[in-house]
Amino acid sequence: MFERFRQRQNEFWEKHPILNLGLALGLIFGLPAAMFLGIWIYGNQKAEEGYRAYRVLAQAICDYRAEKGILPDGLDDLVPEYLNDELVGRGPLRISSYGLAENGPFRVSYIFPVNDEGYQALHEGGNLSAKGTLYIGHVNVLANGAGVSYTFDLRSHESDEGWMLRNGKPDYPPVVPSVPVIQGEELEKTLIEEIDRRIEKYAQIKAEQPNTMADTYRDWYQQFKQKYLESLDGDE
Repeated sequence: MFERFRQRQNEFWEKHPILNLGLALGLIFGLPAAMFLGIWIYGNQKAEEGYRAYRVLAQAICDYRAEKGILPDGLDDLVPEYLNDELVGRGPLRISSYGLAENGPFRVSYIFPVNDEGYQALHEGGNLSAKGTLYIGHVNVLANGAGVSYTFDLRSHESDEGWMLRNGKPDYPPVVPSVPVIQGEELEKTLIEEIDRRIEKYAQIKAEQPNTMADTYRDWYQQFKQKYLESLDGDE
């Protein structure tokens, strides 16, 4: 009986070669496609978890920019006025210039300045259109590369900045300042004071740690200050 069944089965496939081919192709390509789709969905889920856990960082960066006139030099600039253990809810935080040092499933990094392509732009001396990028990535191997990022304009939130996934823009709302945005003479004074602070900070770091890149950062801010003052003269 089994042999008879197999014979009829073979006859069926011989009469329907296209269906046979379709089934074979479905097995060959369908399984990898299903696996890819599963990983893609899983990665997006982890990216959303990262967004919900750390969107407070994006808000803190936005508020800092509103009151200082420029993006923070590093995440440590946000402490304690804009960011603390209670805000993030993961205390105690170990915050460095480049990110949050935690043992959880996410790695958080912040890079400034970067250019339009997302690469660090220290060689673009004092670029007045430089940006900053906050990246929140999951460390799970299945979600490798799965993360969410936010690219900030250097001095204003009134642009097309916002959250990005590796496969496009999500529907997460962009951050807007929750504090008044300084303008006019107050902006000019505050921004120059902040730039001078950073120049002095990197000069001191260079004196204490000669092998660091502190002089590169110091030079970038010196060039930024010069270009900013020239832009003010041009507006008069």
